[in-house]
Amino acid sequence: MDEYNFQQGLEESLRIIENVKARPKLVAVYGWPNSGKSYLINAIGKCLEERGVEVYKGSGSLREEFYEGIRDRPHSFKDVLLIHCAWDRKIIFVPGLRRVVFEDEDPNELSNRILNRKVDLNIGIYNPNHFLKLEGEYDFIIKNLDSVRKPKA
Repeated sequence: MDEYNFQQGLEESLRIIENVKARPKLVAVYGWPNSGKSYLINAIGKCLEERGVEVYKGSGSLREEFYEGIRDRPHSFKDVLLIHCAWDRKIIFVPGLRRVVFEDEDPNELSNRILNRKVDLNIGIYNPNHFLKLEGEYDFIIKNLDSVRKPKA
């Protein structure tokens, strides 16, 4: 599996998204907390919006009802949906976070079950200074050494 730095991963994301024919385009960004998921989603979104593409930038996992809306009214959604997933695609129990990711939260499971299609792009992003490398199935992984831990509220 290819591994890129942040800038290379951003460029590869844009290249792949540009070539997807399905509408809306589904992009899932997976990673542990403080890995740069939101930063990547915002960067992809900004680049696409500058090109005139309508983008939904998710800040959390999407529920079944959202996918049912895509199924029932696909043209009423933005061109690209960027989905924020705070876990490794392979692992259901997230160690240290005391969180279980259920199938009704994973975009790949929901897309397969409700839309009868695959997510168009699965990106993993991590910082080896914060967490171990991701192990799930991704189109590529971004090693983001510049991510920082967010201050606790």
